Amino acid sequence: MLHFRLRTMLIGIAVLAVPLAWVGFSLRWIRERRTALECDGVSAATDQHVRHVEAPGYLWLLGEEGIVRLHYGPGFGGSPGKLSELFPESKVSGPNDPLLSIRLPGSNTKIEIVETEERLSP
Repeated sequence: MLHFRLRTMLIGIAVLAVPLAWVGFSLRWIRERRTALECDGVSAATDQHVRHVEAPGYLWLLGEEGIVRLHYGPGFGGSPGKLSELFPESKVSGPNDPLLSIRLPGSNTKIEIVETEERLSP
């Protein structure tokens, strides 16, 4: 039978509690990220120039992948700030933000491609 002091048991519990708390926090963050991606009007876009982005906060240890760009459309009912908190590695853009911005070399001309919502009349 094992004999140990109460102090040793409390130290052991504290040592185990810290990593288990991190795992719990990280799993909740991953669940919130995946729920946000399933919302209407939110889409993850890939960037051809960036091959891989690591998920923040060591979430990659739990199998979560980073996302380069997130775009939310007019149908998104949540907060864009919440998307930025859940996906700090991503560039988050909305319906009025330029999807693509190009500055022509040698001039001050800037070309922007912006998503617009078109409605068809009946």
